[in-house]
Amino acid sequence: MPRSFVFVLVLLLLSLGLNVKLGWKVKELTPVPQPDKTLGVQVAGFTASGLDGKTTEISFKSDKPTIIYFINPMCMWCKANAASFNTLANALADRARILVLSRSADKMDRFLADAPQSGKEVLIVNSQKLIDDLGLTATPQTFVINTAGRVEHHWVGAYDHQNRTEIEKLFKVHLPEIKPPA
Repeated sequence: MPRSFVFVLVLLLLSLGLNVKLGWKVKELTPVPQPDKTLGVQVAGFTASGLDGKTTEISFKSDKPTIIYFINPMCMWCKANAASFNTLANALADRARILVLSRSADKMDRFLADAPQSGKEVLIVNSQKLIDDLGLTATPQTFVINTAGRVEHHWVGAYDHQNRTEIEKLFKVHLPEIKPPA
């Protein structure tokens, strides 16, 4: 047997052993959940515009909490989540103020034709401070803002799996199943 063959075989066995050892170490690691940096954040009032161009001043100092639901007309998950959001909005209509916000009006008419937002007007937000304060990075996102203007609850993504369970438990509402976008 040539020496080079034995040398390569030994290297392969050492590599295999090292990979198995590292695999066991990785398997032992458990993910550490990251705290939601948005919870407790004070949210300032802001100005938004309707699709008709009419400007609206939004303040959080009210007798009801505010549910902010951020969408994007190009977001397939926002469209897939429409029925679940509508169920939530209808269930909370008497208990909370519901705001549907987007950063873009581009293609919103088509989006709303495919995924109406429970009769709620979609407002276009240009406040970078609000976006930064809420840490908005993706859509859909849902925020519950208390009457003092602080974020109490926050969900990123559609209402499936863990989000759905948490929302149903918190608001005592049953949400429809979400079909993944095609």
